[in-house]
Amino acid sequence: MMKIFDYIFYRVFMYYLHKKDSTTQMTASIVLSLIQLFLLLDIFVIVRIIYEYPIPENFNKFWALPLIIVVFTFNWLKYVKNKDRLETKKLLRIKWENEELTIKKKRGFLVLTLIMIVISMPIIYGIVRHNIMGGKSFWG
Repeated sequence: MMKIFDYIFYRVFMYYLHKKDSTTQMTASIVLSLIQLFLLLDIFVIVRIIYEYPIPENFNKFWALPLIIVVFTFNWLKYVKNKDRLETKKLLRIKWENEELTIKKKRGFLVLTLIMIVISMPIIYGIVRHNIMGGKSFWG
């Protein structure tokens, strides 16, 4: 799984590097953090579909703040802190530059598919659960 995240970071990093962005590493780290947070949200949605656990009455968006901070800090320490931009670029290029074009296209397609699924799953769950089912349980 970490290899997928490294690959996503590399692709976003190279995209913003070609755009001549001055905050390439930080931007790639933020995009990767968002994808990881959506992946965690998908896990909560799947568990909620299988097992209807009660959500606390005082639950709000600030409960997620510690999780957001932990994920972002992990990515920041791994990809941004104490790393030179050129050093990161060299390390990532050594790892993935010599990919064959067919493998590169296949991985790119899989990454885009992952991003679309990860972002659309909570949206579809919310639409189905609250607009179509009226907030009722899936199983009863």
